[in-house]
Amino acid sequence: MKKILIIGSGGAGKSTLARELGNILELIRKENLKGTQLITRSKFQRISALLT
Repeated sequence: MKKILIIGSGGAGKSTLARELGNILELIRKENLKGTQLITRSKFQRISALLT
């Protein structure tokens, strides 16, 4: 798995950039206690199907 790290000061647009990158790369932003992770849309759909 490859990771993308976005660093910047508060209000610099890190979340906006992460959302846009996610849309472009077809990734889904997943936040948890360890931080934010991006997973592929297909993996997210497989996990969602298991939970419903």
